[in-house]
Amino acid sequence: MKRMRVLGLCLLAVGAISAVMAASASAVASPEFGRCKAQAGGKFSNSGCTLLAKEVSKQKFEWFGGPGPKNKFKGAQKAETLATLETTGGTKITCTAEKNENAEFNSGKTVAKIVAEFTGCESSKIPCNSAGEPSGHITTNPLAGKLGVEKLGLKEGVVVESKNKLEVQLFAELGGALAKFSCSALAVEVTGCVAHPISSGKMLLTSTEKFTASKGEQKPDKFLGGPADECALSSEVGSGPEESGQTITAIVTGEEKLEANPLPQGE
Repeated sequence: MKRMRVLGLCLLAVGAISAVMAASASAVASPEFGRCKAQAGGKFSNSGCTLLAKEVSKQKFEWFGGPGPKNKFKGAQKAETLATLETTGGTKITCTAEKNENAEFNSGKTVAKIVAEFTGCESSKIPCNSAGEPSGHITTNPLAGKLGVEKLGLKEGVVVESKNKLEVQLFAELGGALAKFSCSALAVEVTGCVAHPISSGKMLLTSTEKFTASKGEQKPDKFLGGPADECALSSEVGSGPEESGQTITAIVTGEEKLEANPLPQGE
C-alpha cells in the first residue's frame, strides 16, 4: 500500500483555541479568551474591553479572563463549500461536510476535545475513510489548540495592541497523529499543526473561521516572531516531503458569548 505522510493536514473546522506564545523579540504579551461584561467602575469603556476608560464616567465594562461554566462549543463546515488539502505538487483531498461537537475552552488560552467528523471525502474521485468507517468518512483524533498573535496592530507606525491580529494553532491533543485514513491504496497519516486567523475584540456567540491556503502554502503559518513554517503543512509521497495547505470555512457556535481579547489582560 502506498503511504503518504501528511504533516498537519488537520482537515477540521473548529475555531476557538488556546494557549499563546510570547510573540516577538519585543515580547508581545499573550491575548486571552474570556468575557467582557457591563460593570460600573470597570476598567474599560467599550463592550469589547479593548479601550481603557480614561474618565470615571466611562468606566462601564470589566474583563473576566477564561471561560465560564458554559465552556462548550461546536463547529460545522459552511454549507456548499469544500474542505481541501492541497500539496505544492498538486495532490488534493476534499470533503464536502464536517462537524464537531462538545469541544471546550479549557482555559483562557487553550481549547481541547475537538473531534472533527468529515464526510464526502475523496482524492481524485477515490473515496477516503478512517479505519472501520463508511466510505467518505474521516474522523480525527482529539485535537487541542493555542491562541497567539499573528500580526501587530499598527496606527501611523505605532503599535496599537487593541488592533493586534490573532490566530489559533491546532494539533493532536495527545501528540502523534491528528488522523489516519486511506483513499483506496493510498494510506494517509496526519501529524503536525495548522494555523488560522480568528475574530478578536468582540463578544460573539457565533463566528466564521477560515483556513486559507494557496497552492500548498498555508496562510498564516506561524505566530508573530516565530520561525517560518512554524505551523506549516507538509506531505511525503515516497519521493520526499511536499509542503501542503488547507482551506475550509467553519461556523463555530458557543454556549454563551465569548471573546478573544488582543490585550495583555492582567499582565
